[in-house]
Amino acid sequence: MLAWLLVPVLALAAAWSGLFVLHLSTPRITKADVIRIELDGLQTGLVGYDAAYDRELRTCGSEALARISLREGTAAWREPSCWEEVLWGEWLPLYGSYWIEDGVPHALADLDGDGRPVHYVPEPLSPSTP
Repeated sequence: MLAWLLVPVLALAAAWSGLFVLHLSTPRITKADVIRIELDGLQTGLVGYDAAYDRELRTCGSEALARISLREGTAAWREPSCWEEVLWGEWLPLYGSYWIEDGVPHALADLDGDGRPVHYVPEPLSPSTP
């Protein structure tokens, strides 16, 4: 008689236990990890831009503009239109301020709120072998 109630309850309990195990086994991703992932994505976008248009995007924004953006809490670093060329636009929920210098993406972020931003650069891309 209680089978109609017992089956859904057991299924729900199994699902919750699976989610709990998944939660325990999933590594924590910090905001700093997200910035590194964003920089890797931007670096890949620069390679794609170069391949698509046969020219490098060497500079976009500046460190000074990134620092002003952090200090004022604005997204002024996004103003140069070069960000649109690599599809790095306002729709991204980003944690820092970004710029490109000598073809290398950079980020500044004050993730712990101590007033001292940390400078991030991506790991160099490894050459692919055909």
